[in-house]
Amino acid sequence: MEESKNLLETQNNLQLDIMLEFIVYLLVLLLAAGPVLIAFYFVSKTEAPSLLQATLLGTFGWIIAQVLLFIPRLLVGELVLRQAGFDTAELSSNSEKAAQASEYLANHMGYILMLALLFGITAQFIRFYEIMKFSSLSKTPPIIAFGLGWGFTETAFLYTPQLTIALLDPGQSLTLDPSLLSGALERSLYAFLTVLLSILVWSSVTQGNLKPLLQAINWHVAYLFIPQVVGWSLRTVVGDVGRIIVIDSMYFLVLIAMIFSHQSLFQESLEPITKRIDS
Repeated sequence: MEESKNLLETQNNLQLDIMLEFIVYLLVLLLAAGPVLIAFYFVSKTEAPSLLQATLLGTFGWIIAQVLLFIPRLLVGELVLRQAGFDTAELSSNSEKAAQASEYLANHMGYILMLALLFGITAQFIRFYEIMKFSSLSKTPPIIAFGLGWGFTETAFLYTPQLTIALLDPGQSLTLDPSLLSGALERSLYAFLTVLLSILVWSSVTQGNLKPLLQAINWHVAYLFIPQVVGWSLRTVVGDVGRIIVIDSMYFLVLIAMIFSHQSLFQESLEPITKRIDS
């Protein structure tokens, strides 16, 4: 009788844990995608033409960027690991060495800077080409949809699968993993970064001036690199959880600095959206 009672209690606790994990999963996913979906809603209220096409062009641009960056990213990682003395041929068959190599790259500032440069340059030139090529991206409401489509695709294709795998992994608890909440916030901030970068590149195309394009590259690199450097520098002081908080705070500060540096451009570009929000 006592064993049956204990078994029933265990089953109830397990069901409660599963329900709690699923609720956390939905809340974290909402944090990652919710602000972008709300922004999509207000963009759609402008009733500007070609919004769907602009969104799909953003999705397509993100996919092309990932394809173009796949091999260079691997080559840069292999170069850094070989210089550090890792046997890269051994990593595929040795999980312990692979974990060490992954940890090494995650804390190698030179590697992170090279990736930031690769991503920043590649993404901006893809945006530049698409905006120059497609007349549907000639006005700001579609440009905002373009940027949101780019950012939302990363959430859908990268973050959501990671979160789902974590949910299904019995050895991992979403409620005890602060990096998942951090990842949701990063995805949300990154989606709005892509909007601001798209506006800068659009400004470069419409003005026939390469300066905004170079500024977009610089801001993208700064966004990817500076938070990691600050977090790495303070890792021994703040610990692992504190490092996550520092990095997320720096993402936010870089975004704010970018907004203030181009305040008039962003204010003018976002005016059709802010009017809809006010009304």
